[in-house]
Amino acid sequence: MRIGLDVTPLSVPLTGIGVFASQLARAVHDDPSAVLVPIALSGRSRNVIADRLPAGVRLGRSYPAGLLHRLWKRLDHPTAGQLFGKTDLVHGTNFYGIPPGRGTAELISIHDAGPWQRPADVAPAVRFFPALAERAIERGAHVHALSRAAADELIDLLGLEPDRVHPIHLGFDPPVEDPDKPPEFATLAGTRYALAVGTLEPRKRFAELIESFEPLLADNPDLSLVIAGGGPEEARLRDGINRTGSKADRVHLVGYVPAAAKSWLLRNAAVVVSNARTEGFGMVPLEAMSVGTPVVSTDGAVQREVCGGAALFIPVDNPDALPQAVSLVLNDSDLAERLIDEGRAQAARFTWTECTTALIRLYRKLSGVP
Repeated sequence: MRIGLDVTPLSVPLTGIGVFASQLARAVHDDPSAVLVPIALSGRSRNVIADRLPAGVRLGRSYPAGLLHRLWKRLDHPTAGQLFGKTDLVHGTNFYGIPPGRGTAELISIHDAGPWQRPADVAPAVRFFPALAERAIERGAHVHALSRAAADELIDLLGLEPDRVHPIHLGFDPPVEDPDKPPEFATLAGTRYALAVGTLEPRKRFAELIESFEPLLADNPDLSLVIAGGGPEEARLRDGINRTGSKADRVHLVGYVPAAAKSWLLRNAAVVVSNARTEGFGMVPLEAMSVGTPVVSTDGAVQREVCGGAALFIPVDNPDALPQAVSLVLNDSDLAERLIDEGRAQAARFTWTECTTALIRLYRKLSGVP
């Protein structure tokens, strides 16, 4: 079984989608009945992608995404076979789209419905994704959703038959054991901090998080807010930090952080906050729960499916709810301990092995190759 896997997400710092692509590439490569055919839609980052593939996997030619996207919006050429060689199934793992199979089974992962529902809230490079995804679906592509709730949403949104949408949860990488404190976080010494992690894009609502957090900073002189991640909204967030005035030195925008630094932040945070309007999954809350850090999350069907009863949920459009919830976690030790205990149990239900095993089983079903 030859699997054409879109590994383009390996071209950028590995956030959730990149980790997903990396884990899946490794699982396909390690399966004795499968052959990994890497698909790279990136001209400038070819060497980065090649270095992140499993040992022994050779990356053939790569192609700039922009030109192909313009073609694939209107045509089903060039095909995956013409560009990358023979495959039994092509899997588009992210918004880059999938090369037309022309008789080859196609699967596309849709991480959330944001590009359809709120195009202004996604990065400009993502706004063409609905057209590519819908063309692939018209060709007969099946859809991988990251949760049952996300699958139901996509079925309604795109008018899909339920048997063409396959909810398969992601896993997560447990934070590193006993990481050393990174020297760049010396300013956090002796303080409590709340942590938020993710790509700095509108749907994650980091600007709203900073604004909502200001009363907490005023009432708690030993409290800081740390936001880890990079993205198109960095300048907007820095403007928001400046507007907090004298409290600006307690809001830390630290950019993308490597695994060890992220692990230290997750393990030492007083609380992890997820303020996204919507999610397709929710990897960071699980990472926090797995190391005993309580979680406050915006409410939604996906968040409740992934977090279970192990998070304190807040309405999305109530800015007063977030500081109230964080204050509860910081000051109510019984509540914090309950969230910690239930969080560890909830996180243990999600593993990369279960995710990749289910996807490879789906590959066999869709390709017809045993």
